[in-house]
Amino acid sequence: MTGIDHICGLNAGKIWHALTTYPKLTSQELQEKTGLSEQEVYCGIGWLARENKVRQDSNAFILGETNLMYPIGKNAGKIWLALDIWGEVDFLSLKRLTQVPDQEVLYAVGWLACEGKISGFWPLTYETTSKLWLK
Repeated sequence: MTGIDHICGLNAGKIWHALTTYPKLTSQELQEKTGLSEQEVYCGIGWLARENKVRQDSNAFILGETNLMYPIGKNAGKIWLALDIWGEVDFLSLKRLTQVPDQEVLYAVGWLACEGKISGFWPLTYETTSKLWLK
């Protein structure tokens, strides 16, 4: 298993490179162009949003000043608080505790990984028993 912060950062780089070549891609197209899983794309987008490098345009992503600061940042705060209270938490429990949908949890995980505030091991899937915790 590899650390989630390392994986999210690498995936963000792959997404950034794909978007420099193909200026507007949906998450499905990003998966096809980069070879990343759905979860890896969402975490990478969260990382890039925290770096203020990606924005959402309808159902696609483009490079530019982010318009995702509020929704992802708000959910990142919920994730951080749950981890602060409960310590190590698996994905399913984190989703239940925060009432944040799958995709949004993964965006927030990428955001927090970019900030260096979260640890855990990859792979992180919707049914995973892998746990996340604060650094």
